[in-house]
Formats: sequence, structure tokens, C-alpha cells
Amino acid sequence: MTSELWRLVSLLIIKSMCCQTRYCGLCSQQLFHAIYIKKWLRKTRTVKTTVVFIIVCILVLLVIETAGSPSSSSFAGKSQRSELDNGRNPLQRQQMNILFLMADQMRFDARGPKITPNLDKLAKNGSEFIHAYSSTPTCTPARAAILTGRSPYFHGMLGYGKIALNYPQGEFPNRLQKLGYYTEAIGKDHFGWNLTSNSGNKHGYDGRNIYDAIGNGFKNGTEFDDYYQWFQTVKPGVDPNLGFENHNEWISKMYPYNETFHPTYYVGKNAVNFIASYRHKHGRSNNNNNNMRQKEEKTSAPPPFFLKVSFHRPHSQYDPPLKYFNMIPEDIVTKPIVGDGTPKAWDNRFKTDHINCGPHKNDAWCGKMPLDATMKTRRAYYANILFVDAQIGLIISALEEYDYMNNTFIVFVSDHGDGQG
Repeated sequence: MTSELWRLVSLLIIKSMCCQTRYCGLCSQQLFHAIYIKKWLRKTRTVKTTVVFIIVCILVLLVIETAGSPSSSSFAGKSQRSELDNGRNPLQRQQMNILFLMADQMRFDARGPKITPNLDKLAKNGSEFIHAYSSTPTCTPARAAILTGRSPYFHGMLGYGKIALNYPQGEFPNRLQKLGYYTEAIGKDHFGWNLTSNSGNKHGYDGRNIYDAIGNGFKNGTEFDDYYQWFQTVKPGVDPNLGFENHNEWISKMYPYNETFHPTYYVGKNAVNFIASYRHKHGRSNNNNNNMRQKEEKTSAPPPFFLKVSFHRPHSQYDPPLKYFNMIPEDIVTKPIVGDGTPKAWDNRFKTDHINCGPHKNDAWCGKMPLDATMKTRRAYYANILFVDAQIGLIISALEEYDYMNNTFIVFVSDHGDGQG
């Protein structure tokens, strides 16, 4: 079997599997399966076996292309086959909305019925990608990878640094716009702030309501984003980051204000408001929830939406409202894994740095933090996830209330994890 023929058959197999399952992330697994088949063919070393294998592959492909998969037909509706026969694209009849939920620095194992009941419900009714990996463990390059669909070596941002105004490799929200979507980003973007327009850089989003947690919360900060501006209107002169020196501290403190001022609540509330007002602002209004039935205005239907809801938490600062902290049982918080005590271990290496480390500075960088403080921080981390999960529950309820649930794809992802001491 020639390498060119093998390449063609492999591509056909993988293309068919990916297209029919609609999960292109499975291609890597299927590629390994194809490689094993190739090794098996080499082992047989018979032309007859190879020819039979090719014929079977072609027959399977013909059957799949003719019959279609159950997932494909249910996705496009019962009339998909007839519409295709008539030369029409069923997706043009009703484009699906997309809700792209995102958390920051959320570990893959930081979940469970006492932490993420709403996310667990979504997972139970959907699909989980348990072998998906972040391209990098730092925020801005990881988010640039999601934006472009490319790894840091190809989108050009290998670490913290100047964020591009746009990525010439392509940005997926721009492509959604070309397909007729209205695109909105709420929460953390890390795409840069335009001081002239006083708004977040576009990167393909028609609307932006940003909380990046970069500035100090006041107008003289490095980035006076939408959340900080709102906070200063409702609590003028008050520090939104009270008790914290920066946004990367490992210590934890309870949120000092009412939870409705917390950035997690702010992001969730604005997402709910977007869903509730979308038809009214962008097309036909929804009067089904009014007490008095009114005649709808004869306006065009709104375009499909792509709504990115990106929570800054559970990224530090670890500042959950006390209510959520108390809801996390202590027995589910595990102790951190520490060094083995050898001379080359991280904590021992930095014990000799008496200037930056030592009894006067128990710091994560020095590898020595008080156990009680570390356990409190880990519990606060879970509490912030529970707070995010509660907002996700409200957003899902809004989709149901305003009749979007049956025509909306829901995706949840985190940019990367958290070492947690």
C-alpha cells in the first residue's frame, strides 16, 4: 500500500468521523486509531487484506454519507434530508445561538455536587472533553489561543506582554460576524483597553462589557474597565479591591461588601440582562412574559447571537462572599502537596533567600505558607467557583425563560488551571 494511498484513506476516515460526530477535538484520538490500523496492515503484509480493507472503508463512507448520523439529523431537525434534497441548507433556516461560558484559572478537578451543581447538570446532558489541555498556564497567551485557534508559537504571544490589537492569523468572532451573528463579550477578555474610545479592544465583538482586573479600581489606574466604572458610580471613592495589594495574591479574605457589588455577580447579572433584552434591542420583542398580551411589532427577527460570558474568578484574588465560603464543607478541601524535603526541592532552595524569603515573608514564591492560611485559601477558591456556578445557573434559567434553550449551543471552558499551593 503506497504512502499516498494510505494518506488519502486516512484523511477520508478521519474526516468522516469528525464531521459526523461534530467534535473535531476527537480527530487526534481517531488519528491514533488510524495509525494503529496502518501498523496492522503492515503486519499482515498481504495485498488481499489491504484491498479488502479499502473496499470496506469506501462502503462504510458511502453508507454514512447516504444515511447520515442520528446526531446530525437531530441537530438540524426532522426535515433535514428533504431540505438537502431541495438544495437548501437547513442551518440557514435557523442558526443556533452560542453561549460561551468561561472561568479563569479553574482546575479540571475543582468540581462536584457541592461545588458545581449547575455545571455538572450541563455535563450530564451534554458532552465532556476530558482530554482537552490548555496551550499555556498563563492567562493572556491562553486566551489568545482560544481567540485564534492557534498555539502560542503560532499566534505569537508566548507570555505576558503587549496584547495585539488584532491577530492576522484570524479571530473566530470575526468569522461569526460574517455568518450573521451578533457577538458580545461580558467579563474578562484580556484583549487590551483602548484609552481613546474608553472601551475594550474589539477583536470581533460587536458589544463589550469588560472586567479584566488589571487596574486599581480607580480612574488613575492602568485600566479603568467597565466594571470599575460601574463600581465607582454606585460606590464612589470606595476601593473595589479592599484588602488586597494586587490580583495575584495567594491569601484569602471575605468580600467586604454586599455580593451584588462583586465582579462575579456583575458578570452574571449583565449576561442575564443581555438575554432578557436581546429580542427587544436587536429585533422582534418577546411579549410572552408580559401580563397583558400585546401585538408584536412587525420587525425582522434578531440575528443569532454569540455571547461570551467570561468570569474572572476563581482566579485570585480569593474573595468569596461569606455565604458561599460557609457553603463549602471543610472535609472536601484537601491539603496541598508539598516538596519532599530534598536539597533541590523548591522550598529548600528558597530558604537561603533571606532578603525575599524567610520568617518575615511567608509567600507562595518562597514555598512556605502557613497550613491554616493555605487551607482557608483553598476553601475560598472552591467558594468562588460555587459563586460562579450559581451565576451560570441563573444564566441557564434566563435561556429557558426567554425561549432560547432549544436553539442555543452551550460551551464551558477554562483558560487554564491553578496550582493551589
